[in-house]
Amino acid sequence: MQKTWTRLLGVTLVWLWCALGSDLQAEPLRIERAVLIAGGVEREVSLPHILDPSDFDPDGSTVLYRLTFELPPEVHDLQAIYIEKLSLSGRLIRDGQPVWACGAAELPDLRCLHRPQLIQLPAGYLGPGRNVLDVEIYASRRQVNGLSPVIVGPY
Repeated sequence: MQKTWTRLLGVTLVWLWCALGSDLQAEPLRIERAVLIAGGVEREVSLPHILDPSDFDPDGSTVLYRLTFELPPEVHDLQAIYIEKLSLSGRLIRDGQPVWACGAAELPDLRCLHRPQLIQLPAGYLGPGRNVLDVEIYASRRQVNGLSPVIVGPY
């Protein structure tokens, strides 16, 4: 009986610590809109988004999802991006420079395979105000291609 009460007290304390600690961190931001840049054409899309076969070359080509979002002035701890699903291959770009890729190869040779991706960013990488990130996708006719909503939050 003593073990049960001790375990219950421990679980309660962990739950209380997590609940109180969550108030000290910024809430994650869910990005559900992006600008799709495909074949020289730009259009706004809702996430999750599935590419139409006319958005890319049947033999494979690159498309870009541009994510633009605002962070409030008091937010300083949003240093991670979570992408539940992206196409065959992809990478994250900021200011024209690759920040992350789901592997160590050229974009057409990467294999993200629709797996969740948790990307830790360097401290201060995202800041208060306007932020712009690009998710570059290599799409081909061999599979469904697209992007899920993107979550920005504490790592």
